[in-house]
Amino acid sequence: FHTCERTDGTWILSMIVPQKYDEDGHVVSVLLANRDFTEEKKRELKQEEALRQEKIKAEKANEAKSIFLFNMSHDIRTPMNAIVGMTTLLQKDCGNEEKVKEYAKKIELSSKHLLGIINDVLDMNKIESGKTTLNYTDFSILEFVEQINTIFRPQMDEKQQSFEIHVENISHEWVHADSVRLMQIFNNLLSNAVKYTQAGGHIQLWLEELSSKSSVYAKYRFLVVDNGMGMEESFKDKIFDAFTREENSVTNRIQGTGLGMAITKNLLDAMGGTIEVESEKGKGSCFEILLDLKIVKDHEVVSTKIENS
Repeated sequence: FHTCERTDGTWILSMIVPQKYDEDGHVVSVLLANRDFTEEKKRELKQEEALRQEKIKAEKANEAKSIFLFNMSHDIRTPMNAIVGMTTLLQKDCGNEEKVKEYAKKIELSSKHLLGIINDVLDMNKIESGKTTLNYTDFSILEFVEQINTIFRPQMDEKQQSFEIHVENISHEWVHADSVRLMQIFNNLLSNAVKYTQAGGHIQLWLEELSSKSSVYAKYRFLVVDNGMGMEESFKDKIFDAFTREENSVTNRIQGTGLGMAITKNLLDAMGGTIEVESEKGKGSCFEILLDLKIVKDHEVVSTKIENS
C-alpha cells in the first residue's frame, strides 16, 4: 500500500497485488489498483490537527497555571505573614487596648483577603470541573442595584471616588435568576474598578432594559465604566482567561488572584449572557454585559431612588 498527494490536492491510495509467479517463485506480473483516498486523508489530517491543537492548549494551560501559582505564592504569603505577625504582636501587647484593636483590625483585613483568594481558587475549580450550579429566585432588579450601591459606595468614598448609577427604561423590575451569582459578577467588576482607579477617580454603573421580542425574557444591558488606569490592547484578549493578569509595576502592587474576570465570564456563559470590554491605557475601561432574564409577571414596578455622588 502507498498513499500520495496529487498536485490538485487529492490523495490516492495505490495497491500493488501480485498476479503471476514463475517457477522460482518470482513475481512476473502484478495488478496496480488506485483508489481515491482524499476524504479519508482529510479526516485523518483533521484529527491530527485537532490533537495538535489540544496538546498546544494543554501545554499553554499548564504553563499559565505554573506562572499563576508562582505569582500567587507571594499573594498568599503576604496575608499569612501579616496574620502571623499581628498574632505575635497581639500576644505581646494584649494589655494595650488600642494596640489590640489595631492588630485585630489588621488580622481581619488580611484574613478577608486570604479568604477571597481561597474562594476564587475554589470557584474556578468548580467551573473548570463543570460543577457550578445556579440557584434561581425572584428578585427586583432595582433593589439589586440598590444593594450594589450600599456595598460599594463606602469603598469608593474611602478612596474619594465618585460613583454614579444610571437606571433607564426599566419596564420589568422583577426577574427570576440567580441573584447571588449575579452579585458575584458585579462584585468582581466593581472591585476591579475601585482597585484600578486612582483616588478621586470616577466610576459609573449603567442599567438599561433594551427592547425584546420575547414575552418571557427581558433583555438588560449593564455597563461598568471607570476612568482608571485601563489596560494594554494586547491584554484585552486575555483578560477573561483563567490564571492570567496584566503584569506591570503598578498592577503588581495591587492584590488579586487574576481569576475574577475568568469567573465572571464563565458565570455569564452559564446564564446565557455576554461580556465585552473596551479599554485604553491610562484612560479607563468599560465592561458591557448583555443578559436575558426571565420576567416575573406577578409584581408591579416599584420606584427605587438611588442617591448618586
